[in-house]
Amino acid sequence: MRNRCKYPSTYAWKWYGAKGIRVCERWDSDYGNFLADMGEAPEGMSIDRIDRHGHYEPGNCKWSDQKTQMNNTARNIIVEYDGQKMSVTQLCDLTELPYRPVHWLIKRRGMSAAEAVETIRARQPQNLTGLQRRQSV
Repeated sequence: MRNRCKYPSTYAWKWYGAKGIRVCERWDSDYGNFLADMGEAPEGMSIDRIDRHGHYEPGNCKWSDQKTQMNNTARNIIVEYDGQKMSVTQLCDLTELPYRPVHWLIKRRGMSAAEAVETIRARQPQNLTGLQRRQSV
């Protein structure tokens, strides 16, 4: 967290420090303050910013697993489906549809999330399970 925000020689600097993401002074100056605010990382979790444009500071950080963190990156395409905003990966998890065709329809064909889901469902046999549908597309 500190290295990617402070040191331009760090691999991840371009996504953090170069974009103005900082570690608050309270945490940067004293690791004990960080522990007091956040506690030890639970097993399998790492620090995650709630608002990915915000700083590492109390109120904007939580412990998250890797899947949650991957849905909070700038690379994601965020769509709206059934009144909820989510990543394409989350849409595919929710609808049990394969990622690649959903992503292609949204990104390359410019479809809405609902249109992409409807298009793929229309192409699938109705009697297959979600896993079988994903493998057949």
